[in-house]
Amino acid sequence: MNRTMFSSRGTKKMIWREQPCYRAIVAVDAVNSTARTDMEKAELRRRLYEIFEDALYGAGIGESSRDALIDRGDGILTLIDPAVPKTVLLNEVVPTLGERLAEVAGLRLRTIVHAGEVLYDRRGVFGESVDLTFRLLEAP
Repeated sequence: MNRTMFSSRGTKKMIWREQPCYRAIVAVDAVNSTARTDMEKAELRRRLYEIFEDALYGAGIGESSRDALIDRGDGILTLIDPAVPKTVLLNEVVPTLGERLAEVAGLRLRTIVHAGEVLYDRRGVFGESVDLTFRLLEAP
């Protein structure tokens, strides 16, 4: 059974599914963000969202092809519809992130592209694939 839920902003829908569903998982994380002041972090977040959204839209991945972006403090997580080929993520999104990062002095990102089954509940997304994504993202 699917249940429609709205985010706290009331604008984006998230579907609460009782069965796992397959998604590509893309996450980015700012390197060494804890060494920055809060004002520097505010600018970092602004640029991070700008770069990430530009990379997705540039590859043709709009809001209808992915879940709403999930804020991770100094990073972002998004789940991509399985209709989007992973080659688009690897050959277009990731290189665009690298190109755009070259424009921003002092910003380094870790990026992970993974895929697997995820589950949704009223608080968001979870599951082994999401856990593994963050383990890989934080690996040295």
